[in-house]
Amino acid sequence: MKQFLNTLLFLTGFALSPLLAIPMQGVQRGTKPIAVWGYTDQTPVREILHLGVAAYHENGIASVDFYYKGVFLGRSTKEALNPETNTPEYFLTIPIQSLPDGDYPIQALVIPKGQGIRLQDLRILPEIRVRVWNAPPRNTYFVDPTLGNDKNPGTVLKPWRSWKHAELNSKGGDAIILASGVYEPFFDRNQNNRREHKLWLAAQGAKVWANMKRYETLQNYSIFQGIQFFTRTGYAFRAVGTNHVVFRNCSFLVDPKLETGVLIYGMLDSQGKGMTDCEWTDCFFLGARKAFSFTSTRKEPNQIISKHARNIFRNLRIEQVNDGFMIDARDSLWTGITSSKNAKRLTKDHCDFFQFIWGKSQNLIIRDLKLFDSGRKEVGMTFVILTGDGQLSDTAFLNCAVQVEKRNSHIFYFAPNAGIRPDHVCIVNCTLLAKSSASSGVVLLSGSGTNLVLANNLLYNFTAYPVQMVKQTKAFLFDYNGFENTWANTSLWGRPHNRLIRSLMLTNPGAGDFRPLKGSQAINAGAAVFAPPFDLNRKPRKDGFPDLGAGEF
Repeated sequence: MKQFLNTLLFLTGFALSPLLAIPMQGVQRGTKPIAVWGYTDQTPVREILHLGVAAYHENGIASVDFYYKGVFLGRSTKEALNPETNTPEYFLTIPIQSLPDGDYPIQALVIPKGQGIRLQDLRILPEIRVRVWNAPPRNTYFVDPTLGNDKNPGTVLKPWRSWKHAELNSKGGDAIILASGVYEPFFDRNQNNRREHKLWLAAQGAKVWANMKRYETLQNYSIFQGIQFFTRTGYAFRAVGTNHVVFRNCSFLVDPKLETGVLIYGMLDSQGKGMTDCEWTDCFFLGARKAFSFTSTRKEPNQIISKHARNIFRNLRIEQVNDGFMIDARDSLWTGITSSKNAKRLTKDHCDFFQFIWGKSQNLIIRDLKLFDSGRKEVGMTFVILTGDGQLSDTAFLNCAVQVEKRNSHIFYFAPNAGIRPDHVCIVNCTLLAKSSASSGVVLLSGSGTNLVLANNLLYNFTAYPVQMVKQTKAFLFDYNGFENTWANTSLWGRPHNRLIRSLMLTNPGAGDFRPLKGSQAINAGAAVFAPPFDLNRKPRKDGFPDLGAGEF
């Protein structure tokens, strides 16, 4: 590994030498960049590839360098909006029209600013295989539940009738076009070892309902687009060691009479493999107790690194669920997630949007998120809870706008358990609001946390201390934050650039607009070194002194 790193660094003009030191701009030293792929492994692409990496470090990102079989492909030194996903990434544009179809192994090296180029300061992303697929699908079949017949050949003029028949008579590399109507999904477990994607696509303008009378186990190498899954069983899909599944522009709905269940339930298979290289983009979730639940094990949790890895959750709307994500995960990305203020919760239980309860979660980016407390009045909500035997490291929360309204509500709750050790958790440019009945804002109660970063945040209207710490943590960067009242019950609150905000002055937070108004004290009060280059609305931030909070004026 070290020889490989030296080769990469030689090509990029660096060397692994302890004598090379760049002056630091923060209190951290030896922390890796937090970086994840914006492309899921082996997802078919054609013509032009915008290969992206989402990355963050409290001192900034110097570069993301891309390699094919150890050969330098190119370098990205500035975060920009990926034209394919419209999400902020460090990306490389690669024309692939003339490339032969197949898999191309790619690696990325992420180098931070502001510290020496040492082995422990670098992030090498897990190798992915870019799947070039310029050719049309091997076969294209058509299904129509109203006009079709399973004795037909499955052509556009003579379509099949049922989902099951289409599943049994198609293979990886094929595309199935679904006409408007109601279907009953079925998946052939004998095809789970395939290595080519099967495409399930709603016809242009079609309204496709998949009426799930029982849960289904997802098959590997599947792509679903434009399909509405409706379940009466409380949960829709199990993902048992599932890999390489993509949902785009799909909906997941639960019978409103149900108050239990999980829409996506990730499990380990018999070989201990978790859900990997899966993607949900532009999807809608309604109902169920939990939208996603994927955890690895409860046995010896502190020794288990998450088996659920390299998953992407992009531009999701999640409504009327009790909990959003009950997870352990690694190398994964959440971006552009919204949960409405007016959507009622299903149960009287406390609502937790992100639950890290057991297992080692690491290298996660959660950014550009709007979340409103929509719990019933007698219960509260926590945005992020780290408790039980959960571990959380190398995780960035960027541009998260969260508003809680009910009693016993928190934004971040890191429980004071002996086993809880958050390490290198960055909460940056977040807008964290509360109603008068709510409790604390950012709650860091661990006595053994290290390398925690709170910077450029706006915390407002909390009845208790916005930041609480039972015991001191190590290397705690707490600066350039704005508070409406008492700042924190930690001796570190008195940094020179923390400030009191007399009036919130946001455009319309009740409607999800968290931009500061003209004259707000949040304007130009942040530090550029910490700020992500784009705000919650994917607008470029100002150079020099960006605004506090998720939105930029």
